[in-house]
Amino acid sequence: HISQQDPEWKKDKLGFSNVTIGSDGCALTALTILVNGYGYHETPHTLNKKLKNLGRGVGFIDALVVWGALPMLFPKIRYKNIVLCPDYPAPLDAIDASLERGQAVLVEVDRSLAQGLQNHWVVLYQKVGNDYLILDPWPYPTDSREIRLTERYGFGRPAKKVITAVVWYEAIGAPPPPPDDGMYVQVSLDATAG
Repeated sequence: HISQQDPEWKKDKLGFSNVTIGSDGCALTALTILVNGYGYHETPHTLNKKLKNLGRGVGFIDALVVWGALPMLFPKIRYKNIVLCPDYPAPLDAIDASLERGQAVLVEVDRSLAQGLQNHWVVLYQKVGNDYLILDPWPYPTDSREIRLTERYGFGRPAKKVITAVVWYEAIGAPPPPPDDGMYVQVSLDATAG
């Protein structure tokens, strides 16, 4: 659980812009949550600096994160795809398939019913019924309980209408999630026959 509002970095300039991590750094903070879930140890401050060090147009375009830059910094993470869906239902089947493989998904949500898109990025990490558990980079202190996507951002809308964009990454060589019960054995991919 990491917040873009943490006093340690909320006043840091985001990318090559004049806005701050605290005001506009939800995507950066969601990426930080994601890379830490893959075993790295970053903060929004350190990830912001690393993406900036890649250069203008490579790590950031002004305040906008370049999604494909993440694997340049973290070779065990692969950028897969982005789908923009502000005007049609989100691809829930593809989201669900990633979650079933143990791969969290970044999603942009329309965080308000006001006219137009008020975007905000969160991390989906588990499906629960017709909803999803999220890690939300906005609150500070961070959430201390499980938060569902539609509980916080639904306003009576289903998940497929709340989600306006999806970004997929995956860990390279990540083991599949273990079965829910019983014993299992995981064999290394580089094991030889015999």
